[in-house]
Amino acid sequence: MNYLIKKANQNLRNSNLDDAITLCRQAINKNPDFAWGYYLLGEALLKQSDLENSLYYYSKALELYPKSAWFNYGLGKVLLQQDQPSEALGYFQKALEINPQYYEFDIALGMTFEKLNDIEEALVCFRRVCTNQPDFVAGYYELAKLLIKLNQYTTETIKCYQKVIELKPDYFKEVYYDLSRCLIQGKMWMQVVEIYQKAMEIEVMPTQAYNYFQYAFAQLGQIDQAINICQEAIRIMPNSLGLYWNLGNLFYQQQFWDKAISNYSKVVELDPTYLKGRPYQKLGDAFVKLQRWDDAKKAYTKNNLQQRRIYDKIWESLNKPIVALDNNYNFPIDIEPQLAEVYFTKTSNFYQLELASIKTLDGTPYIEKLGIENIYQFSQNLKKLVSYKSSSSKIIYEFQLDAVNNGYLESICPWSGEILKSNQSFLIDGKYYSILAYRFIGHTTYYLLIGFVGGNKLCLYFPSAGLIVKFRAQASMAVSWCLKLQSYMVSKWLDVKNYLSENESKKLVSITGVMHHFGHTVLNEYSSYQELFDENLLDNFKKFIVGICEFIPFEQLFPEVEQEKIIRTSDYSFETFTFIIKNNFFAIRPTNPKYDLNRKLATRIYHASVNSCSQTYLQEMEAAKKCFPLLWFEIRTNDRIWLNQAEGIAEIANHLYSDYPNLGIIFAGWSYTDRENVTDHRGSKRDQQVVQKSQALMNPNIPTFTIVGHKIYEKIAWAGIAELHIVGHGSGYIFPSIAHKQAIIHTNKGWYPVDGIKEHCDEFHKDHPTVSAVPIEHINDYSDNKHFHVKNYYCNWEGIYNETVKLLKTLDLKM
Repeated sequence: MNYLIKKANQNLRNSNLDDAITLCRQAINKNPDFAWGYYLLGEALLKQSDLENSLYYYSKALELYPKSAWFNYGLGKVLLQQDQPSEALGYFQKALEINPQYYEFDIALGMTFEKLNDIEEALVCFRRVCTNQPDFVAGYYELAKLLIKLNQYTTETIKCYQKVIELKPDYFKEVYYDLSRCLIQGKMWMQVVEIYQKAMEIEVMPTQAYNYFQYAFAQLGQIDQAINICQEAIRIMPNSLGLYWNLGNLFYQQQFWDKAISNYSKVVELDPTYLKGRPYQKLGDAFVKLQRWDDAKKAYTKNNLQQRRIYDKIWESLNKPIVALDNNYNFPIDIEPQLAEVYFTKTSNFYQLELASIKTLDGTPYIEKLGIENIYQFSQNLKKLVSYKSSSSKIIYEFQLDAVNNGYLESICPWSGEILKSNQSFLIDGKYYSILAYRFIGHTTYYLLIGFVGGNKLCLYFPSAGLIVKFRAQASMAVSWCLKLQSYMVSKWLDVKNYLSENESKKLVSITGVMHHFGHTVLNEYSSYQELFDENLLDNFKKFIVGICEFIPFEQLFPEVEQEKIIRTSDYSFETFTFIIKNNFFAIRPTNPKYDLNRKLATRIYHASVNSCSQTYLQEMEAAKKCFPLLWFEIRTNDRIWLNQAEGIAEIANHLYSDYPNLGIIFAGWSYTDRENVTDHRGSKRDQQVVQKSQALMNPNIPTFTIVGHKIYEKIAWAGIAELHIVGHGSGYIFPSIAHKQAIIHTNKGWYPVDGIKEHCDEFHKDHPTVSAVPIEHINDYSDNKHFHVKNYYCNWEGIYNETVKLLKTLDLKM
């Protein structure tokens, strides 16, 4: 029996596996209870990769003698090879418990912990082997490999690799490569050179290491040696792009222009796309040095062509249903969005048409490009897409409310008519138009663009055909938006790819503070947040991204939102686009088309504004409260201008002063956000000039309070202490409406009759006190061809004065 086992073990060590298996079976037949026969048979079968039978015989051996460290170790080995690390773990631990001195058990246990991603325990095992068995090469090697995997190019890693090379210089070629990576991290260039020289001496130089070798010489200033290394490596690897590129750069550095050209030419011959076309650029530079102008021009042209192909390839890949884009093409990770936009502006051919004209596509190449089988059905589905959930129970579009509830936007598929879902959002215009593009996958990829003041569905963009279908007149800028979408997505293609590939649900975020127009912000945006609050939906948002048009601090306006959820950005453009995709956000901008300011919202805005003012500022208002009546005149100098307002305000004040000696005048006008800009400065300066002119014409005994150039929330606080507001038709009416004060409105004739002005105000400002309008006979329009929305006018001061006197008589004023 012992003879058979001894002979079987001998054959096993000599890899005579068939003979070893035969001898083991003979031993088992002679003594079915002899555990070592089963163990050695399991070993032989494992070496033949017969995992199933190997597992059986290891188990049989362990069944006969469960206290054997080797039998536990053998069973663990086969389970680990079967990719069952959780099951293998216990057997390795048992083996080590029985025999804690045997180093291979610790190595196996460490590898098992590593597979289970318990890195700390794996490191403990490998380090224990290195401490207990200082001459065992595998311990250092496994420890170093794991440290490299953790990107720990540390002294410990270096010492491990140095010990491996000391104990067994020809252990693995990769040891030299990995050691050099650690040394390069520490900029130990001489040690890199020494380690590779040793590798070359014993002929274990890893082929991928030559670039590091030449680089170390170059860093030491030994350019000739670096050139020799590159040339030697090219003899071994004649098709290595990196070697030719590095050799070309070395010759360029030495001003050997012809040799540099030869190597750059080899690079572009092997792969014109290498390093995003940079070899063409260097070729051109070298030709310039030799004054070979025509050759330089050709090289530069090819570089530009290659760059263009990169942009197109990236854009095409990002619009495939499944984005499999990686960096095997050596695409640049970060592309300047301005460069990409310039390129797409020159090369993209967009075809625009209105939804009503969609049937004109019949018979054109667009039918084939889009895979449209039935143009009539396609057009009907587009109409359904526009109307789908585009009504509202209150003010916000239903499709927006659903997005807040569900975390995704729905759309009708233009091809099948089915409901599609998307949680992929791209902010492409964060200023006045506030455009978000939502990516959907139908027969091909398409984008639904939503935005403008009311958050409307504006157009569809089909990238595969370059087709834009416009739903509204506001989509006149559609080409510009689509160019921005292309350039932004291509410039951050890797982040976009990760964003599109992310399977986890995206975090819902809100976009706010995007409109420079305070009136629209109140009527369209604030009202939407009020509805979301009323519907208990604000908590659905994980973040609130606040832009530069934050007229009132968001945390004051909606104190129900936790402070840590608020993120302020300096600009709504490329920066915020990138922020959204990098954080895996699904963004929507709550807004509505109904222009609604109800009393509940107005009260919220007023209290938030007062709370935003400093106590010092509020105390300064106390002097104004002593005036009765305190009249508010809204200065306007951008459009629909009351052209003689400086003179008119002075006349009104002077005539009222005789009857109201405690009269006070508030000059209101252009206001700032907390983040001032050039536009605010310009508007404020114009308004101040009107104020100064009016004050010069006014009785000096009349106290005046100028709040032009103040913060919006400060202006709202002042609005609450005025008894009466005289304002032009437009956003100036927002302030008396918020403060719940009576107002007199003047405007050009295009907005009349008077009842029409009142109805217009009542429609947008619910529960507001009575509005008076200056009779039309006091209005004279300026003679130009401007639309009445922006037409300037003259207003006789007496018309405003008469309305003011009538309203003052109805007020309970303290004289």
